[in-house]
Amino acid sequence: MRNGGGRITRVKTYYCGYCVNYLHRMVKNVPPGTRAFPATAVLFQHEDDYYLFDTGFAPRILRCGWRSKIYQMLNPVVCSAGDSLKEQLRADGINPGQIKGIILSHLHPDHIGGLLDFPHSRIIISQKTHRTLQKANLSDLIFEDLLPGDLLTRMQVVDLRIIYDLFGDGSVLLKDISGHTHGQTGMYLREHNRFYAADSSWGSDLWELPLRFIARLLQKDYRAYQSNLKRVKHMQAMGIEIVLSHEVRHE
Repeated sequence: MRNGGGRITRVKTYYCGYCVNYLHRMVKNVPPGTRAFPATAVLFQHEDDYYLFDTGFAPRILRCGWRSKIYQMLNPVVCSAGDSLKEQLRADGINPGQIKGIILSHLHPDHIGGLLDFPHSRIIISQKTHRTLQKANLSDLIFEDLLPGDLLTRMQVVDLRIIYDLFGDGSVLLKDISGHTHGQTGMYLREHNRFYAADSSWGSDLWELPLRFIARLLQKDYRAYQSNLKRVKHMQAMGIEIVLSHEVRHE
């Protein structure tokens, strides 16, 4: 874990299981073959408190009835008990009860799989994500079994029509990056000049390549997805480090 030297004093990315996909079926102009896409979670410490950005997969993703069977058929998942965020945090000396808040970029299984392992944490979601949750359908890919029963009482719903300053000190800014889902949320760590762009793309080596029809259907709003990706590329051109949820990075 690196020391940011300011209000954000620790940052670490955890790899919590992965899924395997035939990349050439999703993206044009790539050779046939499969790729493993890690499900990531980010721990950061703001002054004396720990927070998370997403929770990755956990083994319970395989135990959600018919939803798990369909998901596993279309998006094969590998995740052992040791891959869970809870166990990896414990190995680093952090108890799940120490996590004060969890920012969810969106509510797909690879981002909320470990949520039940943090029963005392505040859960931070965007207003658009909250609206999706209230009227979710199958295409929203929200597994109710992965959500805590007391979610409504623990939620902090934030309005991302403007950039949201999470702590009021400019250290962590939340931004709407809708497209993949309505209300997908990105996180900017000012002291690290780093933007966590969630599923704005499945890989920085892929974002110049056109998506195939089926991959376009997986985006809640494909036009918004394209517009958001342009903004993310612009941020990178400005010198901001872009971190995508399904890439391995070296810290």
